Amino acid sequence: RTSNNPVGDLIDWIKHNSSFTIVDPSTGEEEKREIRYNIVGFNSAKFDHFFLCQEAANRGDLSDVMYVNNSILSFSLYGHKPLDICKYLVCPLAAACAKFKTVPEKLAGFSHELPQKAFDAGGLEGLKKWFADNDRLQVRYSKYDVLSLADLTTKFSQGISKITGGASIFNYMTIGQMAYKLWQKTQTGSNDEKHHLYKLYQEAKEKNEKFE
Repeated sequence: RTSNNPVGDLIDWIKHNSSFTIVDPSTGEEEKREIRYNIVGFNSAKFDHFFLCQEAANRGDLSDVMYVNNSILSFSLYGHKPLDICKYLVCPLAAACAKFKTVPEKLAGFSHELPQKAFDAGGLEGLKKWFADNDRLQVRYSKYDVLSLADLTTKFSQGISKITGGASIFNYMTIGQMAYKLWQKTQTGSNDEKHHLYKLYQEAKEKNEKFE
């Protein structure tokens, strides 16, 4: 948090950290390479994405927006794309972190009703005062959310890749879209692809039945 516009700060950071330069030690020649980020959130399609898109649109840097049912499922920010993990794991973040045994766990004991009550009682100024008075609490809570979500995303994406034979959650906006695209392969792909996907499905089904 370096200013009164944290969303703008994030966009500035992404913009200025979208490439890096490597130097060939033998020739001294420089080569610029692009970086592509996955902007990951939880339930962000209904919340965070709106703030990001508004700020990016104000700067003229927003493109390829996909808006469906009061949700911004996708957009492009300097070529970087978002991913709302909640569109795959339809449950509270705390429940998902518990199931996947994330390190750290999602921090418990914080109620969103507290800042909401501050806002209801004193409007925006009341909310600002609450944040100022509870700075350490909300910063700690936010950091734990970010770290637990990062571990959740890593474990979930690795698991999906394993049971689907290499499919990446970062290539699809929702679990429905992923399932449909994989199903299409069973209808239009080669016999080897069909057999491979069916075998993976059977293995995953057997493991799930043993777990239950």
